Amino acid sequence: MIPVPDAAERLEAESVLLGLQEELIDTAARRQLLRQKLKKAEEQKDEKLIRETRTDLSKLKDAARFRVELEQFKLRFHSDDPLIQHRIDKLFNDTKKAAEKF
Repeated sequence: MIPVPDAAERLEAESVLLGLQEELIDTAARRQLLRQKLKKAEEQKDEKLIRETRTDLSKLKDAARFRVELEQFKLRFHSDDPLIQHRIDKLFNDTKKAAEKF
């Protein structure tokens, strides 16, 4: 009988990374919308809206913060099975590349 590796670590890592990827996409979309809003406010010389929009932009996570979170998550996930660990590492590396594009 062939042993089936316990994929619990991989599945948990996938779950965590999926959430982080969704947050990354959402943050990138919000950043783009706020930049457009800021540009329009600057064109209209609306100082109050400019300040509010800049404040909103400053509250969004940046790529460095996403990378730190990713590294923290990575420390939580480890498998003694090399195949499972390889898959976990690939998931983290793919997410890291997406964060760098962000």
